[in-house]
This record gives sequence, C-alpha cells and structure tokens, in this order.
Amino acid sequence: MEDILKFLDTAKSSPFMEGTICLDSSIFRTKDAKNVQARVINSLSKGFVFPGTRKIWEHLTIPPENKEKVFSRQGLFSGAHKDSRVFLRQIKKPKPTWKQPYSLLLVTEDQDAYNRLKGFSAPSKFIASEEDLRELADYDIVQAVSCEQFENALASMQNVIVLNSADDAYMEQYLSEISGWKENIQIIERIESAWFKKEFEKLNHDIGSLFLLLEIENIALSETLVEKRLEDANKRLLERLSKLTLSGENIYHLLSGKAYPQEVRQILSEEISRCNLPQGVLVHEIPIKIDQNELERHIAEESEDRSYMQAMKIMKNSKVLKSVPAIQQRLSSLLMIEDFLSSLPQGARCEISDTLNISKSYNMLLDDPAPISFYLDSKNRCSILTGANSGGKTTLLEHILQIITLSQLGIDASGDISVPLFSQVYYFAKNKGSSNKGAFETLLGQMDKIKAGEKTIILADEIESVTEPGVAAEIISSTAEFFIEKGCFLVIATHLGQEIAKKMPKNSRVDGIEAKGLDSDFNLIVDHSPVLGRLATSTPELIVEHLAKTKKTEYYIHINRSLANRSKKDNH
Repeated sequence: MEDILKFLDTAKSSPFMEGTICLDSSIFRTKDAKNVQARVINSLSKGFVFPGTRKIWEHLTIPPENKEKVFSRQGLFSGAHKDSRVFLRQIKKPKPTWKQPYSLLLVTEDQDAYNRLKGFSAPSKFIASEEDLRELADYDIVQAVSCEQFENALASMQNVIVLNSADDAYMEQYLSEISGWKENIQIIERIESAWFKKEFEKLNHDIGSLFLLLEIENIALSETLVEKRLEDANKRLLERLSKLTLSGENIYHLLSGKAYPQEVRQILSEEISRCNLPQGVLVHEIPIKIDQNELERHIAEESEDRSYMQAMKIMKNSKVLKSVPAIQQRLSSLLMIEDFLSSLPQGARCEISDTLNISKSYNMLLDDPAPISFYLDSKNRCSILTGANSGGKTTLLEHILQIITLSQLGIDASGDISVPLFSQVYYFAKNKGSSNKGAFETLLGQMDKIKAGEKTIILADEIESVTEPGVAAEIISSTAEFFIEKGCFLVIATHLGQEIAKKMPKNSRVDGIEAKGLDSDFNLIVDHSPVLGRLATSTPELIVEHLAKTKKTEYYIHINRSLANRSKKDNH
C-alpha cells in the first residue's frame, strides 16, 4: 500500500482530475497486445467514482519483478470494502468556505523576498521610503518580511506582524484551502475500511487543529446586537418608570426637559449599564437612544483588535498550516486507493506457475460470456486453434491476453487460473487488409524481432491472410516449430488446420472451436470453449445459411441453395 500512496503523493494526483494516463505496456510488445491491455484497464475503470483514480494504473501496470510482488498485490486487493462506495459518492471537489475577515498586505524591503511574496495571491508591496509606510495604514493587517531599515517604524504600527521569513507569509491561504475539506471530512469519518481508518487516523490530529482555527469568533459589537439590547432596555425602563410615584415638582421638571429626577436618573443609568455596551454608545435619554458615531467608532476599533488577534493566532499555527498541502494530497491519495479497491471485481486469484491453465473462466469484456477452459504446458507449448468464423478464436486469444493483464496486476479473474509471469507478450491480430508482399514482410520482420524464451507468449490470429495459401501452412508450421524450440508458448488461430495437422511440430496440439448449427434466430450455435486435440472445420455452409435466413437477399439465398444441393449430392 505504501508504494501506491508514495506514487500518488509524488505525482500530486487528485481524485477530481480528468485526463489521459500513460500505461506501462512494456511486456506487451505489439500494438495489438497493448490495445487489448487498454481495453481491460478501461473496463476495470468503469466502476470508479473519481476520474483521477485511473492514475493508479500507471503504477500498477509496471511489471512485477517476481511472483512475490504479485502475491503482495493480491493480498492488498483482497481487503476491499464495498460499503465505502456509498460514502465515496458523496465526496465533492473541495471549495473553500473560509475567507480571511480582514484586508491583508505583504511587505518587504528585500528584492529576493519580494519576488517570493509576489507569488502569493495576496497583495504585496516593496517598501523603500517613509511614504510607502504611510500607505500601510489602509490595511487591517500587514505582514512584514526582511525589513531591517524600517524595523522600528513597523514595530510601532499596531497592524503590523513581523515574520521570520517569506515561508511564514500568508498562512491564510492554507486555512482557506483546508476549509473546503470540512464537509468531506465528516463523510470520510464514516468509511469503515480498516486500512483506510488506520491511515486517516494519522492525519486526524492535525486536521482537528486546523478546523479549530476555522472557528473564528464573530465581532461582538454590531448594530444588530446593540439594537436588540436597546429594545430590551427600553421595555424594562418603561416598566420600572410606570411604578414610580413622583412629586408635582419632579413631574414639572421632567415634562419641561430641565432635568430628570434623581430616581429616574438612577433607573436610566442602571438599565444602560445592564446592556453591557461600551461607554458612550447609548445616550442617557428617555427613551434610550444610540449614538451612531460612537457605535461606528467602537465597532471599527474592536474589529481591528479582533483582526490582529486572529492574524496572530494563524501565524502561531504556521507549522501545522504549512502541512496543509501534504494533508490534502494524502487525503486525495487515500480516497483514490479506497475507490480503486472497492470497485475491483471479486473472483479467484490468478496463481503464478509454469503452465497456462484456464478453467471455467468468463471473459469480462463480453456481455454474455460462456465459460472457457484451455491450457498449455511443457508438453503442449503450442495450440493450433481451428474453427468457424465468428466461432470465438479471436475472443479466446484476447481472453488469454486479458488473463495475463489481470495476473500481472494482481487482480482477481473468474474461474480457476494459473499463468506464467510473462515478460514478453506478442499478439498479432487478424489482418484487415489484403494479401500483399509489404504486409507479409512486415509480419516476418515482427516475428524476427521477438525475444524468444520461456517467459514469452505469442498469440497470432489468421496470419496466413498476408501470404499465398500454398505456402502459408508451411510458414505457420515452421514458425511454431522455431518458437517452441526456444521455449515460448504459442496460440495460433488459423483456417489452415487440415494442412498444418499434417506437419505438426513437436510439443504442439491442434484444438477446435466448432459451430454445431443454427438456433431459432439463425445464429451460429458454438461451443466457445475449444475441444483440445480436435481439428475443427470453418463450416462456411453454416455461415452462408445464417446470412441467407437473416439478410434474405437473392444472392445469399442462391449461394445457400447451391451449397445445400452439393451437400445432397455428396451424401448420395
């Protein structure tokens, strides 16, 4: 697990990134083999919650050095926790929710430090004169770096915080970044995967400290707060005044506005005091009123004090704030790995052995696959695969490639599987062009460059199509003989089974995939699992019959009738 985490951290991968990935296809030595590998990877990736999870393939497709490495991967992947997907789907791309509650300026008198400060998203200024210093008063907070010449002047300013280096500047950016993870963390804490909980716990203390910094106190003094307390005070004042018994003289003075009686002044002072507001904000009148100018002055002063306190609190926590990029990256890596593990198919482990054995395995790239069984060993290193068109020869070759891909990755496959740890995989897909000298020479050139050995497998699909039929069987037979002697495994799909069967190389076997007829929908009935040791025919009659009954064109019907008549004559 640690090597995958290190890879993702180093690559600075994100669960939310889009883009292409670069697969290591070094064991797949032909374009056709690489294409099949890519299809398998794409199929496995369909279940990922995050697009960025695909990045893991760049690491895992690096061929394992030995079977112990494969076993290690298998053990890791077996611990998948499917329930995690419920929570992973709730994770959103982080969007900062915290914004610094004060205006901020970064200043320095050193050119190198200024170049650093300009890289931040906060405004910065190079100070060179007393005039520059006067502009600093326009900001709530000023962070100063490397200011020896103006050190005393800056120290006398109440809004200036002197930093040790540019590395300590603008820690607010990290607090903003981690704020976007707050809702995600609440979801992440519910993931029950054992390995995930263990790794997440390593980050928990620092995350908790960061979230405490986000709990900024609201400015205590505000117009809304004062108005609410004023309303309550006037209600109490009216209630208390209604209970007073005043003399005629006191009532006269009260109504004339000359002076409040002593009893009234006492009650008024007590109610204003109960409001617990700065002196001067409330006017000693009945009803009590707000001195708007005094209120605005006090709000501004308190705001400055609180801004300074908050900025200092952030600066004192610079060490944990500097770890935010690493924390975010590790959270991203953990989410991608959990996404990867929880989406993997569950089947049987591919055993690493000296033989290729496939028993009752289903092709993951097909919608309705049939179980396939097939094997190659030291006595049968080569299969000459024969059978009908559309019978499944190509599918079997690509199924073998699929299993090799899964086994190298350490991912489960269906069925009972054992496979050598191949280092060279060659696949020559069916030629879709015409037979010509250029195609034939290209194929021979590719064969000539094969690095043959016991860890090499060669899969070839109807390679006879690029040369003349008369010599094709001889070339295929001698090619098989050459690579068998070199210790390679081979599967060669061909329509020349009868010709090659007459000159089979040592340690080779002819296998057949046969069409048995047509079903009620006029589709070929094929047992896709090859019959080992049996030559199959390509059954062109069944293919023509299928086309005649589905297309129903005059041409197909004519050809089908002709073949049927010939069959009747042969039987007589």
